[in-house]
Amino acid sequence: MNVPGLGARNQVISVFLREFDLPRAEAELIFDDLLKWLEICRHPSRPAIFPCMYGIDQMWHSFILCTRAYAEFCADRFGDFVHHEPAVKEAPLLDHPSAVQNHEQLMATIQRVVDCWGPAVATRWFGGESPVWGRRRIEGLRRRFE
Repeated sequence: MNVPGLGARNQVISVFLREFDLPRAEAELIFDDLLKWLEICRHPSRPAIFPCMYGIDQMWHSFILCTRAYAEFCADRFGDFVHHEPAVKEAPLLDHPSAVQNHEQLMATIQRVVDCWGPAVATRWFGGESPVWGRRRIEGLRRRFE
């Protein structure tokens, strides 16, 4: 896998760590997981990012803020810019018909991650009651500036 140069990697991780109070080694792992996610995103049936992947999404935001490095990485790795498209609608209620579709998309995404990167990565991203990169945990580590 083509990865950003060390300078760009360190820049992105530093931007992320200004927002979140995590050990650097953990932020580096989130960055590595982001690169895995971007590999999956280049697929034509690009999956949505799920709340359990919140840390990866926040690292993606940090990477995008480093515009030159992100554009160069995308051009070198994918030959084109990988756009970040935000979700524009609320998650459906569990009894809503589209909840079944969201569940199917989640299951398909988990299977794609297992196929591409193995069960350990899928467990880290999607596992259990409290995913490692989930919204609740990562937001709890957000630095508060007053």
